[in-house]
Amino acid sequence: MKSVVFTIADEKNLPWAKMCETSFKKFHPDIPFIIYGDKEIKETGIPTPYFFYLSTPYYARQLIKEYDQCLKIDADSIVTAPLEILESPENFDVGVVFNWTRDAISNSVKVWDITPQGYFNNGFVVFRNDELIEHIWKLCNEKFFVNYQFREQDMLNIVCYYGNYKVKVLDMGDSWYGLRSKSEWNKAVMRDGYITLPKGKDMFPERDKVIRCIHWAGGEQGVKMNYHAYFNDECSAYLDTLVK
Repeated sequence: MKSVVFTIADEKNLPWAKMCETSFKKFHPDIPFIIYGDKEIKETGIPTPYFFYLSTPYYARQLIKEYDQCLKIDADSIVTAPLEILESPENFDVGVVFNWTRDAISNSVKVWDITPQGYFNNGFVVFRNDELIEHIWKLCNEKFFVNYQFREQDMLNIVCYYGNYKVKVLDMGDSWYGLRSKSEWNKAVMRDGYITLPKGKDMFPERDKVIRCIHWAGGEQGVKMNYHAYFNDECSAYLDTLVK
């Protein structure tokens, strides 16, 4: 499939976006990686910070016209293994990852009757259907949009759960792709060349999981993107090779 990856990063987040791009290119050197920065954001004519509440469908609806699939990945992410989902022949409209980890904050993130454990995160989304993207874009431009705490992320969840689309939950297999592993990073080990989270004694995770992408989605100043503070020395050394 013809694929593209994009992220959105203002000047503050640009260094992290560059790290994300560098790590992605270690595994997928031939797939375009687009960083929409301050110049591109200003050219939209949509005031900031409001633009960031609907930036994902804004760019995805343009890219899907040229590509078979587009992956939106948050700038504060590091790709840690080949993103096999990009090569998957499986038929789906959107691939999503869970928002829930074992920290206290994720327990409060929900919309409608979608539980925190079932709520999807907008930081790693694979789009393969232009109609679905337009559906999200339309909802982001309705008057009620500003009443939703998590804006475009809430709209993604509503469309996935209540729309007539085929949804692929990426975290249900042998890999975790986004935010899911954040609370467990201190337990990760290197196995067969990749960062792996062993099966948990309490069944979280329920089996060994290859970590294919790590996503911060928050973090105190001086700690965010400092993976050495979370991972053991072997995993940290591997991450060093991915971002440099």
